[in-house]
Amino acid sequence: MNARAATGRPARRVLHPSGALGAVLLGLLIGASLLAPWLSPRGPAEVDLRRRLAPPSLAEPFGTDELGRSTLARVLHGGRVSLLVAVVTTLAAALAGGALGALAGAAPGRLDALLMRLVDALLICPPLLLALAIVGALGPGLWQAAIALTVVETPVFARLTRAAALVVRELPFVEAAVASGAPSARIFVRHVLPAAAGSLTVQATLTTGFVVVAMSGLSFLGLGVQPPTADWGDMLARARHHLLDAPWLMLAPGLALSAAVLGANLLGDALRDALGTRGTTAGAARGAARPAPAPRS
Repeated sequence: MNARAATGRPARRVLHPSGALGAVLLGLLIGASLLAPWLSPRGPAEVDLRRRLAPPSLAEPFGTDELGRSTLARVLHGGRVSLLVAVVTTLAAALAGGALGALAGAAPGRLDALLMRLVDALLICPPLLLALAIVGALGPGLWQAAIALTVVETPVFARLTRAAALVVRELPFVEAAVASGAPSARIFVRHVLPAAAGSLTVQATLTTGFVVVAMSGLSFLGLGVQPPTADWGDMLARARHHLLDAPWLMLAPGLALSAAVLGANLLGDALRDALGTRGTTAGAARGAARPAPAPRS
């Protein structure tokens, strides 16, 4: 029996190579987006009708669109919008959901039941359908779509945090801290948050991939990023009108979108295996849209 088994501590798990591949894909996309002004031959909104629908060449590796704008420039600058909104939306949902779940877990009874029923009401709605409804009420736009996706993803983080809070509050040392009058905020920071950190990290990674797809889908429908701002979804929407005469227009945004989602999912799955949090991701949280049993006394 080795030392780890003797002490009862779990053995350290190594990140699967697929997770490293996912991190590399995301790193390359983020790096290319940050270096967009130096990597792209022209500005994303620079129009040149003389080069309209030009095929790929050395000067323009992915050709130009119907207005003569550089597809490479628009993909690189569009990555700034898509990835930035995905990160901001995920962080906002994690913060809001974490606070909501911690409040529900720390306040059993009617408040917990009320908060969880509100969460359940959001979880039973299909995510994209709910996002479309919210954007329809707020109006099309980048930040309106970001708000809609934040609302859609907040309940998942709330469920995960509440589950961790229910487990942690039954531990003897936490009960002792509560009995000694320790502030709820201190208990949350020192005990609940570390217990939920693994699940929240995995969920945040997977949520980033979903938000990238959802934001591109909203932009594809004309409800997300508005022209002339470059966005992968808007580029795909424009490219569908030129499938026969300029099929290369959808190559670059399609590859970028696929790489972002693949990278996020590979990294999230690898982190889930390495942290031992299988079963606590969005599927489990959305499947838990029924009242949780009360903890044993």
